Amino acid sequence: MNSPDDWQFGDTSAIPWQVMETGQKIKLIAALGGTGFILTEVPAGFVGPVHHHDGLEYLYVLEGSVVSNGVRVEAGGGYIAAAGTEHDEFRSETGARFLVVFTFPPDQNANALRAEG
Repeated sequence: MNSPDDWQFGDTSAIPWQVMETGQKIKLIAALGGTGFILTEVPAGFVGPVHHHDGLEYLYVLEGSVVSNGVRVEAGGGYIAAAGTEHDEFRSETGARFLVVFTFPPDQNANALRAEG
């Protein structure tokens, strides 16, 4: 399979930032077949909401650092959180820029993800 429908490309320089209520900024780079790929920035002092992972979540820190469930992750580091896990703590004292790959129900519309962030 190599049709255009089997690929989705995104150019972060052409994608506007979505600013969430928490101050987090995201750019949805691509979403296809139940997997999403986003670039995210959080300001210094950011504290994310407690949430449940319905699917896998992969995170790679590009700049700054984050604390995820008690573990500090510096630039160049990352993690994978299994489906069914709870994110009890996610914060950044320094501010950070990171990539996130996550899974979601394949029937969920990518445009809805853009709207929801």
